[in-house]
Amino acid sequence: MKFSLRASSRAAVQIEFIDDTSKRNPEFYARKNTERIAVEAKSRHRRGVLNDRGDLSQDSAAQIRRLYDSAIGQNPGDCSFVVFIDVNLPLTPDAPPDKRPWVAEAMQTFGDREQEGLQNRDTALILTNFGWHYSREEGSPPGETCLALVAQPKYPLPQRTWNLLTTALSEYGKVTDENECRN
Repeated sequence: MKFSLRASSRAAVQIEFIDDTSKRNPEFYARKNTERIAVEAKSRHRRGVLNDRGDLSQDSAAQIRRLYDSAIGQNPGDCSFVVFIDVNLPLTPDAPPDKRPWVAEAMQTFGDREQEGLQNRDTALILTNFGWHYSREEGSPPGETCLALVAQPKYPLPQRTWNLLTTALSEYGKVTDENECRN
């Protein structure tokens, strides 16, 4: 199943969803020109937030290790593989990125995996925290992101693709005209 998501993806890529349920697959493939990128997306579910019943828990663990370990099992192994994890936590606009608890948790995850001798088989992990549902007031802070790039991935992404991706992440939540999308 293929179609183009020009305005919503902001990166002018074609999205190919995968119908094969006989094995673990990524969420979809993103294609642009000759590039093919497998994408897997995970989100932490929290009680009391976005249709999860129960009282909002104040624990701040983003469960990155569990979500990452699950995501890398979706890697097809024959192209770039980008994992997105939304940590689903209240925004922390006053904290520098390296002082946010979920960023520290991600760093600990990679340190633990390295100590265990586990390889990071992806091209990159992109952590997002688009907690718009925690604060809907005008002027609420924008979402937060953190990119963890593998030093020497088997299937690297060109710089122009990273540029498109970081632009798309920085524009999350903004409504644009399709003519504004980059080619």
